Amino acid sequence: VRVGRLSYRTDEGAKTVEGSLAMALVSGLIVVIALSMDGVAPGRAIAIAAMIAMLITLAEAVCWRGLDNLVVPVATFALLQIYLEMPVQLLGLRIGVGLCLIGLAVYWHRIAGLIGAAGLAVALVLYASWALGGWEWLVAPSVVVASIPFLGARSSDTPDEHHGVGTVLSFGLGPLIWVLYDGATRPPGSMLVPFVAACSAAIGVIGIVRWRFDRAAGRCDRFLPAKLVLVVLGGAVLFGSVMSENAIWLTVTYSLGASAIAAALVAVSPAERPGKWWNARWVIRAAVILAVSAIPLSIDSFM
Repeated sequence: VRVGRLSYRTDEGAKTVEGSLAMALVSGLIVVIALSMDGVAPGRAIAIAAMIAMLITLAEAVCWRGLDNLVVPVATFALLQIYLEMPVQLLGLRIGVGLCLIGLAVYWHRIAGLIGAAGLAVALVLYASWALGGWEWLVAPSVVVASIPFLGARSSDTPDEHHGVGTVLSFGLGPLIWVLYDGATRPPGSMLVPFVAACSAAIGVIGIVRWRFDRAAGRCDRFLPAKLVLVVLGGAVLFGSVMSENAIWLTVTYSLGASAIAAALVAVSPAERPGKWWNARWVIRAAVILAVSAIPLSIDSFM
Protein backbone atom coordinates (compact mmCIF):
# COMPACT_ATOMS: atom_id res chain seq x y z
CA VAL A 1 0.00 0.00 0.00
CA ARG A 2 1.45 3.33 -1.00
CA VAL A 3 1.50 6.08 1.58
CA GLY A 4 2.46 9.71 1.28
CA ARG A 5 0.19 10.46 -1.67
CA LEU A 6 -1.16 13.62 -0.06
CA SER A 7 1.35 16.40 0.38
CA TYR A 8 1.53 20.10 1.09
CA ARG A 9 4.15 22.69 0.22
CA THR A 10 6.65 24.00 2.75
CA ASP A 11 9.38 26.61 2.53
CA GLU A 12 11.91 23.83 1.93
CA GLY A 13 9.97 21.50 -0.37
CA ALA A 14 7.04 19.37 0.71
CA LYS A 15 5.73 17.30 3.59
CA THR A 16 3.11 14.57 3.50
CA VAL A 17 -0.26 14.75 5.20
CA GLU A 18 0.21 11.13 6.27
CA GLY A 19 3.51 12.04 7.93
CA SER A 20 1.93 14.90 9.86
CA LEU A 21 -0.96 12.67 10.97
CA ALA A 22 1.54 10.05 12.11
CA MET A 23 3.37 12.77 14.06
CA ALA A 24 0.12 13.72 15.80
CA LEU A 25 -0.82 10.11 16.53
CA VAL A 26 2.56 9.06 17.94
CA SER A 27 3.06 12.22 20.01
CA GLY A 28 -0.47 11.98 21.38
CA LEU A 29 0.02 8.33 22.29
CA ILE A 30 3.27 9.10 24.10
CA VAL A 31 1.62 11.87 26.12
CA VAL A 32 -1.33 9.62 27.04
CA ILE A 33 1.02 6.86 28.25
CA ALA A 34 3.16 9.31 30.24
CA LEU A 35 0.17 10.97 31.90
CA SER A 36 -1.51 7.65 32.67
CA MET A 37 1.66 6.42 34.37
CA ASP A 38 1.61 9.62 36.42
CA GLY A 39 -1.92 8.89 37.67
CA VAL A 40 -3.90 11.28 35.46
CA ALA A 41 -7.47 10.15 34.75
CA PRO A 42 -7.84 8.48 31.29
CA GLY A 43 -10.35 11.00 29.91
CA ARG A 44 -8.27 13.95 31.02
CA ALA A 45 -5.07 12.36 29.70
CA ILE A 46 -6.66 11.84 26.28
CA ALA A 47 -7.92 15.46 26.15
CA ILE A 48 -4.50 16.86 27.09
CA ALA A 49 -2.74 14.55 24.62
CA ALA A 50 -5.09 15.54 21.78
CA MET A 51 -4.51 19.24 22.49
CA ILE A 52 -0.73 18.90 22.62
CA ALA A 53 -0.58 16.61 19.58
CA MET A 54 -2.55 19.11 17.50
CA LEU A 55 -0.39 22.09 18.42
CA ILE A 56 3.04 20.47 18.15
CA THR A 57 2.05 18.92 14.81
CA LEU A 58 1.21 22.41 13.56
CA ALA A 59 4.52 23.69 14.93
CA GLU A 60 6.46 20.86 13.28
CA ALA A 61 4.72 21.51 9.96
CA VAL A 62 5.74 25.17 9.81
CA CYS A 63 9.30 24.87 11.17
CA TRP A 64 12.26 24.94 8.81
CA ARG A 65 16.00 24.20 8.92
CA GLY A 66 15.64 21.69 11.78
CA LEU A 67 13.97 24.15 14.17
CA ASP A 68 11.36 21.50 14.98
CA ASN A 69 14.04 19.59 16.92
CA LEU A 70 14.07 22.49 19.39
CA VAL A 71 10.48 23.71 19.15
CA VAL A 72 8.68 20.37 19.61
CA PRO A 73 10.20 19.30 22.96
CA VAL A 74 10.16 22.83 24.42
CA ALA A 75 6.55 23.40 23.30
CA THR A 76 5.48 20.00 24.64
CA PHE A 77 6.92 20.77 28.08
CA ALA A 78 5.37 24.25 28.17
CA LEU A 79 1.95 23.03 27.03
CA LEU A 80 1.95 20.25 29.63
CA GLN A 81 2.41 22.85 32.38
CA ILE A 82 -0.56 24.81 31.03
CA TYR A 83 -3.00 21.99 30.34
CA LEU A 84 -2.42 19.82 33.42
CA GLU A 85 -4.50 22.24 35.52
CA MET A 86 -7.05 23.14 32.84
CA PRO A 87 -10.64 21.80 33.17
CA VAL A 88 -11.58 19.07 30.70
CA GLN A 89 -14.47 21.17 29.33
CA LEU A 90 -12.11 24.01 28.46
CA LEU A 91 -9.69 21.56 26.86
CA GLY A 92 -12.54 20.28 24.70
CA LEU A 93 -13.41 23.83 23.65
CA ARG A 94 -9.80 24.51 22.69
CA ILE A 95 -9.58 21.30 20.67
CA GLY A 96 -12.78 22.24 18.81
CA VAL A 97 -11.62 25.80 18.09
CA GLY A 98 -8.21 24.55 16.98
CA LEU A 99 -9.69 22.00 14.57
CA CYS A 100 -12.07 24.63 13.13
CA LEU A 101 -9.20 27.06 12.55
CA ILE A 102 -7.10 24.34 10.90
CA GLY A 103 -9.98 23.44 8.59
CA LEU A 104 -10.53 27.11 7.74
CA ALA A 105 -6.83 27.65 7.07
CA VAL A 106 -6.59 24.57 4.84
CA TYR A 107 -9.50 25.91 2.77
CA TRP A 108 -8.33 29.53 2.81
CA HIS A 109 -4.67 29.09 1.93
CA ARG A 110 -5.34 28.50 -1.77
CA ILE A 111 -7.67 31.50 -1.99
CA ALA A 112 -5.10 33.66 -0.22
CA GLY A 113 -2.27 32.41 -2.45
CA LEU A 114 -0.33 30.83 0.43
CA ILE A 115 1.52 27.53 0.34
CA GLY A 116 0.22 24.72 2.54
CA ALA A 117 2.60 25.20 5.47
CA ALA A 118 1.82 28.92 5.51
CA GLY A 119 -1.87 28.07 5.78
CA LEU A 120 -1.11 25.98 8.87
CA ALA A 121 0.96 28.88 10.24
CA VAL A 122 -2.14 31.07 9.85
CA ALA A 123 -4.12 28.57 11.95
CA LEU A 124 -1.39 28.64 14.59
CA VAL A 125 -1.35 32.47 14.75
CA LEU A 126 -5.14 32.70 14.98
CA TYR A 127 -5.32 30.00 17.63
CA ALA A 128 -2.57 31.59 19.73
CA SER A 129 -4.29 35.00 19.53
CA TRP A 130 -7.55 33.49 20.78
CA ALA A 131 -6.07 31.12 23.38
CA LEU A 132 -3.77 33.72 24.93
CA GLY A 133 -6.08 36.72 24.71
CA GLY A 134 -9.71 35.74 24.19
CA TRP A 135 -12.37 36.04 21.52
CA GLU A 136 -11.88 39.79 21.03
CA TRP A 137 -8.22 39.17 20.16
CA LEU A 138 -9.27 36.95 17.27
CA VAL A 139 -11.03 39.74 15.35
CA ALA A 140 -8.08 41.83 14.12
CA PRO A 141 -5.82 38.96 12.89
CA SER A 142 -8.84 37.42 11.18
CA VAL A 143 -9.32 40.68 9.27
CA VAL A 144 -5.65 40.56 8.24
CA VAL A 145 -6.00 37.01 6.92
CA ALA A 146 -9.26 37.80 5.14
CA SER A 147 -7.71 40.86 3.47
CA ILE A 148 -4.89 38.99 1.71
CA PRO A 149 -6.79 37.96 -1.46
CA PHE A 150 -8.78 41.20 -1.38
CA LEU A 151 -5.56 43.19 -1.60
CA GLY A 152 -4.42 41.44 -4.76
CA ALA A 153 -2.72 38.17 -3.81
CA ARG A 154 -2.73 35.66 -6.66
CA SER A 155 -3.89 32.13 -5.87
CA SER A 156 -0.83 29.87 -5.92
CA ASP A 157 0.30 26.63 -4.35
CA THR A 158 3.87 26.75 -5.57
CA PRO A 159 6.92 26.92 -3.29
CA ASP A 160 7.11 30.68 -3.72
CA GLU A 161 9.04 32.38 -0.92
CA HIS A 162 6.62 35.30 -1.04
CA HIS A 163 3.73 33.01 -0.09
CA GLY A 164 5.49 30.95 2.59
CA VAL A 165 5.69 30.72 6.36
CA GLY A 166 7.91 33.80 6.50
CA THR A 167 5.07 35.85 5.02
CA VAL A 168 2.73 34.73 7.79
CA LEU A 169 5.37 35.39 10.46
CA SER A 170 5.98 38.87 9.05
CA PHE A 171 2.41 39.94 9.80
CA GLY A 172 1.69 37.59 12.71
CA LEU A 173 4.74 37.99 14.94
CA GLY A 174 4.06 41.58 15.99
CA PRO A 175 0.46 40.99 17.13
CA LEU A 176 1.50 37.80 18.96
CA ILE A 177 4.16 39.73 20.90
CA TRP A 178 1.51 42.19 22.08
CA VAL A 179 -0.77 39.31 23.13
CA LEU A 180 2.05 37.78 25.17
CA TYR A 181 2.95 41.16 26.66
CA ASP A 182 -0.67 41.77 27.59
CA GLY A 183 -0.68 38.53 29.57
CA ALA A 184 2.19 39.88 31.67
CA THR A 185 0.61 43.29 32.32
CA ARG A 186 -2.21 44.50 34.54
CA PRO A 187 -4.98 45.14 33.86
CA PRO A 188 -5.49 42.55 31.08
CA GLY A 189 -6.49 44.11 27.79
CA SER A 190 -4.22 47.13 28.14
CA MET A 191 -2.32 46.11 25.00
CA LEU A 192 -5.39 45.84 22.76
CA VAL A 193 -4.74 49.17 21.02
CA PRO A 194 -1.12 48.39 19.97
CA PHE A 195 -2.31 44.90 19.06
CA VAL A 196 -4.88 46.20 16.58
CA ALA A 197 -2.35 48.81 15.39
CA ALA A 198 0.05 45.95 14.61
CA CYS A 199 -2.65 44.16 12.61
CA SER A 200 -3.44 47.37 10.72
CA ALA A 201 0.25 47.93 10.01
CA ALA A 202 0.40 44.36 8.70
CA ILE A 203 -2.43 45.12 6.27
CA GLY A 204 -0.52 48.15 5.03
CA VAL A 205 2.64 46.10 4.53
CA ILE A 206 0.75 43.34 2.71
CA GLY A 207 -0.85 45.87 0.39
CA ILE A 208 2.35 47.73 -0.47
CA VAL A 209 4.30 44.50 -1.05
CA ARG A 210 1.61 43.28 -3.46
CA TRP A 211 1.70 46.65 -5.20
CA ARG A 212 5.48 46.38 -5.69
CA PHE A 213 5.21 42.88 -7.12
CA ASP A 214 2.37 43.92 -9.43
CA ARG A 215 4.28 46.96 -10.65
CA ALA A 216 7.35 44.84 -11.38
CA ALA A 217 5.14 42.43 -13.35
CA GLY A 218 3.70 45.28 -15.42
CA ARG A 219 0.24 45.33 -13.83
CA CYS A 220 -1.21 47.83 -11.43
CA ASP A 221 -4.37 47.88 -9.33
CA ARG A 222 -5.47 51.52 -9.32
CA PHE A 223 -7.97 50.78 -6.56
CA LEU A 224 -5.38 49.34 -4.15
CA PRO A 225 -5.11 52.51 -1.97
CA ALA A 226 -8.89 52.58 -1.62
CA LYS A 227 -8.91 48.87 -0.75
CA LEU A 228 -6.27 49.42 1.91
CA VAL A 229 -8.20 52.25 3.54
CA LEU A 230 -11.45 50.29 3.35
CA VAL A 231 -9.98 47.16 4.94
CA VAL A 232 -8.13 49.01 7.70
CA LEU A 233 -11.11 51.26 8.43
CA GLY A 234 -13.56 48.37 8.51
CA GLY A 235 -11.29 46.27 10.70
CA ALA A 236 -10.66 49.14 13.11
CA VAL A 237 -14.38 49.93 13.46
CA LEU A 238 -15.15 46.25 14.00
CA PHE A 239 -12.41 45.83 16.56
CA GLY A 240 -13.20 49.11 18.30
CA SER A 241 -16.87 48.13 18.64
CA VAL A 242 -15.78 44.88 20.28
CA MET A 243 -13.75 46.85 22.83
CA SER A 244 -16.24 49.66 23.54
CA GLU A 245 -18.07 52.43 21.72
CA ASN A 246 -15.66 55.03 23.10
CA ALA A 247 -12.69 53.15 21.66
CA ILE A 248 -13.86 53.18 18.03
CA TRP A 249 -12.47 56.57 16.98
CA LEU A 250 -9.23 56.11 18.89
CA THR A 251 -8.76 52.69 17.30
CA VAL A 252 -9.57 54.03 13.82
CA THR A 253 -7.06 56.88 14.19
CA TYR A 254 -4.24 54.65 15.40
CA SER A 255 -5.03 51.95 12.84
CA LEU A 256 -5.02 54.27 9.83
CA GLY A 257 -1.81 55.92 11.06
CA ALA A 258 -0.03 52.62 11.71
CA SER A 259 -1.06 51.21 8.34
CA ALA A 260 0.09 54.33 6.47
CA ILE A 261 3.45 54.59 8.28
CA ALA A 262 4.26 50.89 7.88
CA ALA A 263 3.32 50.94 4.19
CA ALA A 264 5.45 54.04 3.63
CA LEU A 265 8.48 52.50 5.34
CA VAL A 266 8.26 49.37 3.20
CA ALA A 267 7.58 51.42 0.05
CA VAL A 268 10.81 53.42 0.41
CA SER A 269 12.93 50.36 1.26
CA PRO A 270 15.30 49.07 -1.45
CA ALA A 271 13.81 46.95 -4.22
CA GLU A 272 13.95 43.21 -3.63
CA ARG A 273 16.69 41.25 -5.27
CA PRO A 274 18.09 37.73 -4.99
CA GLY A 275 20.53 37.06 -2.19
CA LYS A 276 20.84 35.61 1.29
CA TRP A 277 20.26 38.98 2.96
CA TRP A 278 16.79 39.20 1.48
CA ASN A 279 15.86 35.81 2.92
CA ALA A 280 15.45 37.66 6.22
CA ARG A 281 13.14 40.33 4.80
CA TRP A 282 10.19 38.88 6.74
CA VAL A 283 12.12 39.68 9.94
CA ILE A 284 12.56 43.27 8.77
CA ARG A 285 8.85 43.60 7.97
CA ALA A 286 7.89 42.07 11.32
CA ALA A 287 10.20 44.57 13.05
CA VAL A 288 8.62 47.47 11.14
CA ILE A 289 5.13 46.32 12.12
CA LEU A 290 6.10 45.92 15.78
CA ALA A 291 7.88 49.29 15.93
CA VAL A 292 5.01 51.16 14.28
CA SER A 293 2.43 49.50 16.52
CA ALA A 294 4.28 50.78 19.60
CA ILE A 295 3.53 54.38 18.59
CA PRO A 296 0.16 54.45 20.44
CA LEU A 297 1.95 53.57 23.68
CA SER A 298 4.46 56.38 23.09
CA ILE A 299 1.64 58.85 22.44
CA ASP A 300 -0.26 57.77 25.54
CA SER A 301 2.84 58.19 27.69
CA PHE A 302 3.07 61.85 26.67
CA MET A 303 -0.62 62.58 27.20
